[in-house]
Amino acid sequence: MDSIQPSFSGKNPAKPNQPFEQTNLRNSIIKSINDLLPAEGQALHTAAKVHFQSYGKLIRGITALMMAQAVGLDKKCGINWALSVELMHNASLVHDDICDGDTQRRKNSTVWSATSERTAICFGDWLVARSFEAAIESCSYSNREKLGAVS
Repeated sequence: MDSIQPSFSGKNPAKPNQPFEQTNLRNSIIKSINDLLPAEGQALHTAAKVHFQSYGKLIRGITALMMAQAVGLDKKCGINWALSVELMHNASLVHDDICDGDTQRRKNSTVWSATSERTAICFGDWLVARSFEAAIESCSYSNREKLGAVS
């Protein structure tokens, strides 16, 4: 069976002219993450700094942001939804590293191995709480008809 290839209008078929530039979306998500992380001197700053030395691929957040754009959600709504998805995913990574005893993630130390299990649990829980806050914030920036597409 032949695969179905999408047709793109662009100069370089290997790099299609995409309506949603993933690099820009990625940078938007990274900026949003950085804007909410605990500042230096706050209790979870070190945990955040250790965990977000590398952001990973951000596939979940980029996908959420692309979906939000595709259905015409307000930009703030889309960013907050993408942020919510990424924060929840990262919370699961922090907690999973503790459960599995993993000392490395993305070629860096895991939060629990660099700080303590207690700090990592608190940081993971903090990420869950911030994820819910971002989801609620997302709802406040959009009309209800379009919001169902990302929830």
